[in-house]
Amino acid sequence: MGPYKPIIQEPKKMFIAFLTDSGEDIAEHLHNSLHRRGVDAFISTMDIEEGLEKKEWEKQRDEAIQNCDVFILVATDGFNLSKEIKKELTMVLKMGGVEIRAFIDKHIKNNKDKLTISLDGGSIYIRDFQCRTFDTKESLVREVTGSIPLMKIVQVH
Repeated sequence: MGPYKPIIQEPKKMFIAFLTDSGEDIAEHLHNSLHRRGVDAFISTMDIEEGLEKKEWEKQRDEAIQNCDVFILVATDGFNLSKEIKKELTMVLKMGGVEIRAFIDKHIKNNKDKLTISLDGGSIYIRDFQCRTFDTKESLVREVTGSIPLMKIVQVH
């Protein structure tokens, strides 16, 4: 039998995807709330330096996606038309092994067209992922922290 390898808990790494026009304030509130709880949450508007060239911005965003344990989609009005959300979702789906959670703003009518994203390989209906709805910034925080374990168990090498 080999040497004992202890296990520890560490925060999950979360990537928060959102539409800037309708979801930035909500997503930033979630990001800050998760950070206060010790969670490693990434959001492009706060974790990528302003003024970077597009290639460097995309590189930093892509690295955050590649390193995340949980991909959180904050679905606000118009999110399904965002080229950036489509790129992010395509990337995480191709990677596999990442937990995908969608949190849908109750102000979006329960209309399949507004909850469907067209990707290269076809269309994805967001309700096919593990979904919850929210109506305020605080209810989003409650839904996220109440439905996703914030910590993961890892073995120390």
